[in-house]
Amino acid sequence: MTMGRRPGIHADLVRIEADIQKATRKHNEFLKELGKRLLPMADPLAVLATRLPWRQIEAAVSVKFEHHHRTGEILKAQDMFGSTETVIGAGRSNAGRPKLPIRLMASLLYLKHSFNLRKTVKNPLF
Repeated sequence: MTMGRRPGIHADLVRIEADIQKATRKHNEFLKELGKRLLPMADPLAVLATRLPWRQIEAAVSVKFEHHHRTGEILKAQDMFGSTETVIGAGRSNAGRPKLPIRLMASLLYLKHSFNLRKTVKNPLF
């Protein structure tokens, strides 16, 4: 035994690896039940996903998608009681659905651009 090693560390690592393999098998079985196939790690898209600097991309893009406090505009009007001022478009809106992860959105945008995918509209009124 080498100096500084905990006596049961090897057993712990073996147990953790077994847990990861079990979870991976369950995940793969779940995907197969859904009819999804796994992307092989040799696929160019899988290789690209591991090589992109995702932390830097997320840091650069996340600033643009933060909620910002808006000052709004003052709407001046006249009614039978005199002049009125109303502030419109001010504050911070929390309306809408929660944001999606930036990595997901950047990946989808990249795929759309790379494979020249466009949304085709069959019925413009729908």
